[in-house]
Amino acid sequence: MLSGASVDIVAGRYILTGEENDRRCLVDLIVGRRDPLLGSIRREGRCSYPVGRTGPFAIPVRGAEIVNFMGELYRFDASHALRELHSVLPWPNILGTRLDQAEAHQRLALSIAMARFIDVDILVIDGALAHPAFPERFLRYVGALLSEHVAGRLVLFSSRQFNVARAFAELSINVENGKVFVSNEIMAPPLFNRSEETPAEEPELVHEDVDLI
Repeated sequence: MLSGASVDIVAGRYILTGEENDRRCLVDLIVGRRDPLLGSIRREGRCSYPVGRTGPFAIPVRGAEIVNFMGELYRFDASHALRELHSVLPWPNILGTRLDQAEAHQRLALSIAMARFIDVDILVIDGALAHPAFPERFLRYVGALLSEHVAGRLVLFSSRQFNVARAFAELSINVENGKVFVSNEIMAPPLFNRSEETPAEEPELVHEDVDLI
């Protein structure tokens, strides 16, 4: 549980370290999924949804309906997004499938790919960034997507895939004993418990310039 935490986080690329429950609590506060019991969270700019979480996508609606909803929420052209997603998703049939009936790695791909269309000041990655089932073409897309979205933004990686996230991070935000502090030393976290959002392997994202179309 966080208590008495106070920290200013400026634009940059951070990896969030600490116990999983503490990290998840801080992410929920940052993205506005929960309110603090005391004090306040001040965000300067728009914040993304927790990209990479598959749980919120396990709902009885089609993938296309989620894209339309996100289009209204983040004010992007959902029709254009759907056309592009059809071409870049490894499993484009998810757009016509109920998400609670799709595989977790298919929902993960949709959660990540939709970040392409949101114009935010704070990009939060909370979950996996890659999966062994992702083809190399989509891994290149994800690498290019992250590279495009980091310039001038506050980017927070709270991924169980530490080595993947560390490739993009510059600093760390450490959560320890209920306190939060920023460090220029990125320490490896304790081993995480496995879940559906944590594949057994950590595929490497491809770091090179790739057209996002």
